[in-house]
Amino acid sequence: MISFLISIERSGLINEIIWSDPAYLVSVHHHSFLTLFPEAEHELLMATIEKSMLQENSFECEKTLCLLGETSKIKLCMLPMDKLILVFAVDEKLLENVELKETYQVILHKFLETIKKYANSMLFHSNKATSLQFEKIQTLNNELINTRRLLEKANAQLNTLNEDLNNRLVKDALTGLVSRYQYRTEMEFFIAKNPGKLGIFTFIDIDNFKGVNDNYGHGAGDDFLVEFAARLRSLPLENTIKMRIAGDEFGLFTFGLAEAEAAQQKIIWQLIQQHVLAKPIAIDGKQLPLSISAGMAVYGRDTREIYELLEYADFAMYGAKNQGKNRFNSFDQTEYLRLKGTSYRD
Repeated sequence: MISFLISIERSGLINEIIWSDPAYLVSVHHHSFLTLFPEAEHELLMATIEKSMLQENSFECEKTLCLLGETSKIKLCMLPMDKLILVFAVDEKLLENVELKETYQVILHKFLETIKKYANSMLFHSNKATSLQFEKIQTLNNELINTRRLLEKANAQLNTLNEDLNNRLVKDALTGLVSRYQYRTEMEFFIAKNPGKLGIFTFIDIDNFKGVNDNYGHGAGDDFLVEFAARLRSLPLENTIKMRIAGDEFGLFTFGLAEAEAAQQKIIWQLIQQHVLAKPIAIDGKQLPLSISAGMAVYGRDTREIYELLEYADFAMYGAKNQGKNRFNSFDQTEYLRLKGTSYRD
């Protein structure tokens, strides 16, 4: 007795082999249901497939058919299931007994209907499981998006805090110049980028600034410093770090120089006179006079240590004050050694 149970597509392509007896009867080598039969039967088979698609229940082929390479004839029963068709084939010999034929047909139709209900149930549970999985994926995806947004928000806040901290360290809060907390790092960075080159540090102290605070108040004093810093920033000096050291003390470090003799120092002073000291500072409608005392020391000649460089320039600046203010003075090693340990700042 031969039989098989398969599912096929509307075109006749085999979707699944549920069983085949004998096993070779329907195998993976058979891509189309039609290839199991002689070509003369193909038109009838396609018509049967189309008819079965219109039925709600199982549908039997009108005639028995021969399989290619087989002597036995078979009876076909088809049952539509969504986009597929369930095809059951059984040896004609099984139906020769007329008394059993009707019973067989009832059992067969119940059997196929049971398979259909089971397949639909499996499809429902599969779809439901897929839906639940999709919902779970959507939930996880939403959580991921929310987490990413929180992370981006936290990262933005961190960047803002870092930028604020960096500005506090690098820039002076009042003037916007490089601050006393960072000028050493800035100077070392550019010295390293210009190996073997010289640099001129100009230490600047505003003359008589205490009188501005005493006569006009600290608010006016702050405005005075802000304007002074703006003029310092406008200096057309290339490769120059402009910094506020403390209070009314400022600094310029001009780096990457091949020479740093008196001529170069004089150029810096002349630029300061033209762009910083040329006119008084207006505060609350009052014209306040501006003058500075400056001292210059040379990195790479006087010293290669940053703090020592500032001390030498500071010493030279006090020399300018002692000479009458509103001028600049160059560092003198002999003079420094002579007065070292004395109260030259008085």
